[in-house]
Amino acid sequence: MGCALSLTMSLGFIGCDETLPLYRDPRDVFKGEIRGRYALSRTENSVRIDLFVINTFDETLEAKGILEGTGTITAKRDVRFRRTFKLTPANWARGKFNPSTGKLTMNPNDTLVLIYTWDYRDDAGRDLREDLFRYAPDPSCSLRRISEEEFFALRFRLKVFDKVADVEAIAGEYGLCHVTAWIDPKVCTSIRTDLPCREW
Repeated sequence: MGCALSLTMSLGFIGCDETLPLYRDPRDVFKGEIRGRYALSRTENSVRIDLFVINTFDETLEAKGILEGTGTITAKRDVRFRRTFKLTPANWARGKFNPSTGKLTMNPNDTLVLIYTWDYRDDAGRDLREDLFRYAPDPSCSLRRISEEEFFALRFRLKVFDKVADVEAIAGEYGLCHVTAWIDPKVCTSIRTDLPCREW
């Protein structure tokens, strides 16, 4: 079996008797990805920002997980509308992380997922549903309106482990058509928010 790489003060290998190759310092070992996902239901009308951290190193990394950083959501049509959000261990959603001990284990190719839920407000407190989105009536349902598609640039930077370089990711753009209200499918046809706007 292979050996786990423990991120201790010495950043050395532990608990392994087999002959090891020359040590390689795991400073830049993560790949980051960020995506937006529109959630529209009876109880929710928000955007979830999914942040993915993939271990591209060929050994297991294990230590206290810091999981602190920041992200931004910026309207591409008008960059004055920007939301900056903090990331903490409370944003953890999936991955081998123990919130009670803070221990994080990432095997090769493992993915750590954090989620931030956005309420459409920017750093100045403006509600983009009132100040940015441009709406038109939904021809299939008079009880709701749908905005024109707006595009947002997404970015995040995260400290995963104390002795490993931050992971950073930028998405070219995320497109969103906001819907003013969820309507019971018995009344109006449901909107498939898992599809691109143009397919609604």
